[in-house]
Amino acid sequence: MVNLKNIKVVAVVVTYNRLNLLKECMDSLSKQTVSLDKIIVINNNSSDGTTEWLKHQSSFEVIHQGNVGGAGGFKRGMLRAQELTCDFMWLMDDDVEPELDCLEKILRAESLSPIKYGILLPDRYRDK
Repeated sequence: MVNLKNIKVVAVVVTYNRLNLLKECMDSLSKQTVSLDKIIVINNNSSDGTTEWLKHQSSFEVIHQGNVGGAGGFKRGMLRAQELTCDFMWLMDDDVEPELDCLEKILRAESLSPIKYGILLPDRYRDK
């Protein structure tokens, strides 16, 4: 069995004008059964109160930038995560609310796979 405590995971969350969804996402990430080493939020120039809310947060890193879309946000976040020399990057938009054991399940599944990845993406589904 793999020791999940020795694996360094950085989450990258891209946000744009969805403050309530971002708050739910951040809450879920903070309660994962396997702790993240860092959460990086890329704010694509939100104008709905997200920028102001992010200024008062200290539990994750925030990068403010112009709105370069989701791909541009992920590029910036991945570059920053790469600087931190993590084992895995966990990428998501602000509307993702991972189940509390999501990261644990992904890491356990990855440890059993003969193919090794550096980026984690869970299956995604919508609640009704």
